[in-house]
Amino acid sequence: MTAFDAKRAYEYACAVARPRRTGSLGEAAAVEYITQRLKDFGLDVQEDFFTFPTVMRQLMKLTVLSILVALLVIFFLFNINPFLTGVIVTLMLFLVLRFLSGVPFVATLRGLLFRNIPFTKRQGSKNIIAAMGNSNVGKNPHIYILAHYDSKSQSLPLVHRIVLITGFFFGSIYILGHYIMAALVWGTPGGWLYAVYCLTNFSGILLLFMAEGNYSPGAVDNASGVGVLLHLAEIISKDRNRFKDVDITFVATGAEEEALVGAFHLCKSLTEHPIPKDSCYFINLDGVGLKGNIYCTHKIGVHFTFTEGQGNFARLVKEAGKKEGLEVKTPPVVIGAAADHFPFTYEGFNAVTLSTVSKKSRVVHTYKDGIDQLELEGFDGVGRLVLGVIDRIVEK
Repeated sequence: MTAFDAKRAYEYACAVARPRRTGSLGEAAAVEYITQRLKDFGLDVQEDFFTFPTVMRQLMKLTVLSILVALLVIFFLFNINPFLTGVIVTLMLFLVLRFLSGVPFVATLRGLLFRNIPFTKRQGSKNIIAAMGNSNVGKNPHIYILAHYDSKSQSLPLVHRIVLITGFFFGSIYILGHYIMAALVWGTPGGWLYAVYCLTNFSGILLLFMAEGNYSPGAVDNASGVGVLLHLAEIISKDRNRFKDVDITFVATGAEEEALVGAFHLCKSLTEHPIPKDSCYFINLDGVGLKGNIYCTHKIGVHFTFTEGQGNFARLVKEAGKKEGLEVKTPPVVIGAAADHFPFTYEGFNAVTLSTVSKKSRVVHTYKDGIDQLELEGFDGVGRLVLGVIDRIVEK
């Protein structure tokens, strides 16, 4: 039985770790490297090209701008008609809280992606899909192992972004709730409101001016995931008899940093033809190259799982980790803003994202996210965990 070799996965990650935002020369080089490695393993490799509206890149800023304008309108409208303001704010608060559940968020992304939006250009990328030939295709459980290969940089460090985003959205919720109470009970806003209003607007303005670019090597996010995916493909392709009772497809997704575009396109292609969702499993690898806690995320917001099956899959992952001597945690909220398991969870598939988290996670999306951040323990733990999960699925 072939064991997972963390050094091998690390070498693959190092070969990919260079600035490679969607549309750049670095992205093209990454595609060429990943495709060639998968072909070297004797897999059937296809490149699935897709396009998406470039407005997806500005979605965060458009959301922040819309909220800022809405808060400004409410601020002046309250002095004209407090009751009408209370009604409008109540509807807005309901929508904001509903959005945080994750379901409308994914639905919005999906709707924008597959709609022709006027006055916007389109950007291209591709998914790299590799499968093993198997005479029992369709009869076995099917496992998709995913890892996005693109990267991007942001002018604000991760901790600063988290603080600003948290302050902005919770400040907005506080303001909306405060105006509801003012309309119903107090008649005039309290003094705290103006301080929160100023801080919320300040956070929003900083987020609007946050620049994105192509200077992050993206070693942790997500050359590490690609490294694990490639080595898993290498192991599994060499030991096909061990995996004869399961169909496995490896997918390096493109344009993840542009709003999960590659994952949405893959999901759309799968749902266009009826497939048994209860026997399909998606394991997304994102930021797995650090020595730290292993997290298994199966949610797309602060909601409970859509189906019992999704919760069962997360428990299966934890059980597989326990058998390997690994503690796998399931966080109450999503690690990061979004991940490639979102579209599949939304459609009712069994889907999780595996990540390793430590203090070094703070460097993602910065120039510091280089290969010197990577640690073999992270590769080893996640690699062994995925193999354990495959074994558990076969045993079911």
